[in-house]
Amino acid sequence: MASFFLGLVAGCSGGGTTPTLSECPGPACACTGTNCACQAGANCMSDTCLDSCNFDCGAASTCDVECGGSCDTDCAANSDCNITAEESSNVECEAGSSCTVTIGASSNVDCRDGAVCDVTCTASCNVECLGASCTLRCAGEAPQTVNNASASCSGP
Repeated sequence: MASFFLGLVAGCSGGGTTPTLSECPGPACACTGTNCACQAGANCMSDTCLDSCNFDCGAASTCDVECGGSCDTDCAANSDCNITAEESSNVECEAGSSCTVTIGASSNVDCRDGAVCDVTCTASCNVECLGASCTLRCAGEAPQTVNNASASCSGP
């Protein structure tokens, strides 16, 4: 009984370990054509989401996504998302989520309702941060805090 209890305590210690991410498509992540969805509460990764891809990270999930241009990625409530997208992409980070985003030219990030967003623009981009906490890094510039406002990078 004591070893069971010790194992239970060790498994719940919150030691800051990174969750194991399942590849998309896979059991926790369904893909049809260029559309992929990570189930709520799952841990997913995708580096196969090409141009014109749509990726939905379900509520309370952890997602690591790399996609091409014209990518549309949504990070649902209370999720942890790491997103890299090329030009003309759109990222939405919803309530209570934490998003680390690197985006290309002519891209947009929408961070709302208690979300925390750390955005790096490699060229021109727009960031809308309403009811959220955001940091914006434009190429070659120092980071700027953008809270309850919109900001943009003009690009190189």
